[in-house]
Amino acid sequence: MNFLVIEDFGTRGLCGDPEQAFDSDTSGPKNDFYYFWRNIGRSSKREAERGRWGLGKTVFPAASRINAFFGLTIRADDRKRLLMGQAVLKTHTIGDIRYCPYGFFAEFDQEFAMPVTDQELLENFCSDFGLKRTSEPGLSIVVPYFREEELLKDDIEQAVIMNYFYPILSRDLIVEFEEGT
Repeated sequence: MNFLVIEDFGTRGLCGDPEQAFDSDTSGPKNDFYYFWRNIGRSSKREAERGRWGLGKTVFPAASRINAFFGLTIRADDRKRLLMGQAVLKTHTIGDIRYCPYGFFAEFDQEFAMPVTDQELLENFCSDFGLKRTSEPGLSIVVPYFREEELLKDDIEQAVIMNYFYPILSRDLIVEFEEGT
């Protein structure tokens, strides 16, 4: 299976309460986990922060021929490693039951998707996909069956430079590309 890995370092990871299911008072602590996995088109980020519209993450399933991706985070606040995955389909009906378009790779608590925390599974996931993240906070994304015929390395590099030229020039962002491992 071909796959694409995107890892960020020097960030705090997806901190926040993974059990949060609905919007809450915005005066409380930031919940990056909630806004990444449970919201589309919205973010808790402020004006000066990159990614404040909450739409960038839609690129991950769109880059996959099976419309799926996985995210492994190590959180700066509690150092927990959490893994979830998501597949985005169309809203569909089977019989008389209408299903939402999102399916999760997760542990389920009464039909609510919770991150996987099983250490052996997490170790195997990191090893199988060659993740470089060991204990550093941040987020690692794996896009299985990525659209390699459409997403060429040169095109990805050009898109990164065009969209992130200022943080790259100001040395706030360092981007490295690798092929095959």
